[in-house]
Amino acid sequence: MSDGSRPGPASGGPSIALVTPAFNAGKYIESTLSSVLTQGYDRLEYVVVDGGSSDNTVDAIRARESDLTAWVSEPDEGMYDAINKGFAKTSGEVMGWINADDVLLPGTLATVGEVFGRFPEIEWISTRTPAAIDERGSIIKINRHAAFSAHGFARGVHFVHAGWPAECFLQQEGTFWRRSLWNRAGGKLDASYKLAGDFELWCRFAQHAELVSIDVPLGLFRYHPEQASGQNLAKYLEEARRAYAANGYGPPTKARGLVTMAKKLFSDGALHWFISKGVLHRSPRLTYDWGARVWSLERPSGRS
Repeated sequence: MSDGSRPGPASGGPSIALVTPAFNAGKYIESTLSSVLTQGYDRLEYVVVDGGSSDNTVDAIRARESDLTAWVSEPDEGMYDAINKGFAKTSGEVMGWINADDVLLPGTLATVGEVFGRFPEIEWISTRTPAAIDERGSIIKINRHAAFSAHGFARGVHFVHAGWPAECFLQQEGTFWRRSLWNRAGGKLDASYKLAGDFELWCRFAQHAELVSIDVPLGLFRYHPEQASGQNLAKYLEEARRAYAANGYGPPTKARGLVTMAKKLFSDGALHWFISKGVLHRSPRLTYDWGARVWSLERPSGRS
């Protein structure tokens, strides 16, 4: 176990590169931009890439132009092509993206900067407390999952709705990584995917570095009627299966989904014990001790 005490101002943390892809997102993009730009993180590179919107999206972006590192509005080959364009305009040590209908929670970038600044051995993190809002911005869902890990990812426990028991998908807006990992894993998203490019990226990351779960929520996923992934879940799952196979993972089986089955049999405390010992899968976790005011990186002693 290693410890990291709470740092001073956000300006002391690593630089963070954040990208927002957008297309006809005028209904929600202002809340997305505000959730990022009110963070007060001094070392932020924030790029917005619009795909040539015909609604008021560009007006909303232009109103925030002075606060952005860069922005562009031009035709592209889809969301993941737009994100690649955005990241190409950045150099930040830590990376992530936030879609134009989702939002970051207050203090997210300070937390991310603190974690990556204090723990140089951590290469990517994802919240184990994903949350969601509706089209009005009201919180409608908060989940609490046992833990994530690269090992568990490879076993299929983070790939739901695909015919075997599983824990849940990683929340994209609650996932951040180092640029060094991004470069080792290919340095770009595969733009041939239209919905599951995030899942394909996690497939590659999981082959290069351990995933660390963080106990606090970081972002809010927005459910709304126009949402692409919500309207095309079957297509998302088809692409996710393709990504799983393309990256050399064997077909998941029911035996690989033991986490969900164990949750039905054990209390949360017992399940955490099994995971912390590496019985189910190796799941390092970041937790915060509010009394001591330090982050703690817990590493299981069991198998990896």
